[in-house]
Amino acid sequence: MTKLIIDDLRILNIPGEVVYARTVGAALAYLQTDSSWEEIYLDHDLGFKTGRYEDIWDVIEYFETRMVENPIKVGQIFIITANPVGRQKMKLVFDKMGYPTTVLDPNPLLGGILPW
Repeated sequence: MTKLIIDDLRILNIPGEVVYARTVGAALAYLQTDSSWEEIYLDHDLGFKTGRYEDIWDVIEYFETRMVENPIKVGQIFIITANPVGRQKMKLVFDKMGYPTTVLDPNPLLGGILPW
């Protein structure tokens, strides 16, 4: 199984097969293509790469819509955002959906930052 990292800037040193989604559109494309993930790493603030500000909430709404008929299978969700309010809200929503969710400091895993 693959690991999905939804983060606009970070490059993480994660062993195994890893794919990156730098925008909401890319994240949704991956989630629509593959409904089973070993791990998903989520940042909250995804920047302005598409010409408008993006954050993780469209992705979370997609998880919620899939819960009824075809839930996304995830071994572990890691919340890696530096946004303290976003982090709390994300944890609450994923816990409520029943996903195994951990808040994780990404700094020990940091391999680099993209120069956007």
